[in-house]
This record gives sequence, C-alpha cells and structure tokens, in this order.
Amino acid sequence: MKSLFFIFISLLWVGPLWAASCCGGGSGGGVTLPKFMPAAMSLGLAEEDYQGFWNGQGEVIPDPPGSNLMQRRLNFGVGYRLSSNWQGNATTSWVANQNQYSGVSGNTQGVGDLTLGLLYENFDQITCVYQIQRPRDWLPASYFGLKLVVPTGISPYDSVTSSFDITGRGFYRFEATALVEKTIYPWSASLSGGVGWHVPRMVNQEYGKWVAPYLKQLGNRFQSGASVSYTWFLTNLDEVTLNTNLSHLQEGAARINHQLNEGTGMLRQAWGWAFSYSNAEKTWVYKTQLNQALRAQGRGTNFPITKTFSFEVTHVFH
Repeated sequence: MKSLFFIFISLLWVGPLWAASCCGGGSGGGVTLPKFMPAAMSLGLAEEDYQGFWNGQGEVIPDPPGSNLMQRRLNFGVGYRLSSNWQGNATTSWVANQNQYSGVSGNTQGVGDLTLGLLYENFDQITCVYQIQRPRDWLPASYFGLKLVVPTGISPYDSVTSSFDITGRGFYRFEATALVEKTIYPWSASLSGGVGWHVPRMVNQEYGKWVAPYLKQLGNRFQSGASVSYTWFLTNLDEVTLNTNLSHLQEGAARINHQLNEGTGMLRQAWGWAFSYSNAEKTWVYKTQLNQALRAQGRGTNFPITKTFSFEVTHVFH
C-alpha cells in the first residue's frame, strides 16, 4: 500500500516553476502575462506515465509486471493585469486516473486543486535585447510571486477507497516564488526558486475509513529550476523557441500532532524540454513539453518516476 501512496504524492508536481517571458508570453505553474499585456488564457492537455518509484532510500523500484499507471489532465489558466507591474492568475485542472497495479484497477476523474497567484514584475520596460550596447542592457527581468493552493481536488481524507481516486493533496499551501530571466536574442536563460508552507488540518478519515482525529501538517517545500532557450525568427517574424530545463523539488517530513513523522519527506529531480511557436503579434503561443524524472538512484525519494508529455495553447489579449 505504501507504493500506492506514492501515486497520490505525484499530484503535487506541476513541472517547472515558470516559463515566463518579458516579450512573448509563456506559462508553466501559471499564466504569466507579457509586459504591458492586459490578459491571457491558456488551455492544455497533459499525460503522465508512471515508470516505477524511488523508495525512502532513493533506490529505483520498478512497478510489478502488468502495471499500467496513467494520469491525464485538462489544464485551464487565466491571467489578468492589475496594474503596470502587478498581475494575478488562476489555474485549475480536470484529472482522469486510469490505473492497474498489483491486481487493483481504477478509472476515476474529478477536479484538481486550484492555484491562485499574485505576481510582481520588478522591471518597468521590456528587458529583451538583440545586443548589448549599454550597461542597462544587462539588466534581467525579475518576477516575485505569492501563491495559494486551494484543496478543491479529491484527497485521501475524503470518501475514497484508494489513491487511484485522488486528484488533489487535501491541504492549503502558501508559496513564495522568484524568477530571474534574461534574453539576448537568440538566447535566453532563467533561474527560478520557491518555498511553500502547508496549513495544518485535522484529519478524521483516511481512504474512506474513520480514524481517531489527529492534527497533520505536510512538510515545508522547496523548488528550484534553471533553463536555457534558443529562438529562431521566421521570415514573417513568427518565433520558434526550443527550451531545455532542469528542476528540483523537495519536501520535508510531515508532522502528526506536532511530532515529526520520519521517513515521509520526498525528493524529485527532473529534466525537460519545450518547443513553442508564437505568431508575430505574440497573441497566440503553442507549446509542447516533455518532463522526465531522472531515473537514477539518489535522484528522488518517496516519489514516483514519471514522464509527462503536454501540449498547451495560450492566447494573449491586446
């Protein structure tokens, strides 16, 4: 049953923190508006394939023969400019689980957790340049954000029978995030990071079974990422961009009635690539992404080894 729990844990992973752009209009953990643009919306499909898991010692454990674990997500996001340097966003998803594991089968679906975000742009002008002509051309675009994850999805603390039914974590979480990005065409590079704190909650039900009430809090969370991109300009000024990235996700051990629950922390390291196309007006962005957990000992603990393929369309309103 412990390995089934790892399936639930993987739902917290949403890929790279951001893939923002001061010029274009990217998205990752939320819709990030290009500078000066008033609003945007995105719609995406993602398919996540499970390929074993890391145990608590970081060892790679394959799934039993005949296992077939799959999760598909329909993701929807919106972004709205609040002022010249502030923007807000919201993302949610519809989750479909289709799994067969050790003779246990599941085919369930439901809404995922809701994420609300507030983002501050620490720059007043577009920082993308074609060549360095003066010292200020070295200045990057930097973003600082706050997020609230609302547990609107189905969690182990609802009336469910197994982790195959789960679409969310069941906890409120606050996050503080930062992103620094610099584009000197045709190259771009970014560094991102974030920390998260879960709000404690009372638990009196686990997988549909009543238990003696106890106070639970998931561990603090840390994320970091780095990416490099190269952009080609087509004759009609449309853009094609290829991106490669590395990501690190870590969460500390949970607490039960204020006592540390040893062995419940987790780690995941992954690499990915993205291919995007945008029109010359940058009102439409089409992006294909692949995120692959690093399948090696020590690259994760208490976490599934997954590969996620996604396709996303973003429309930026002028």
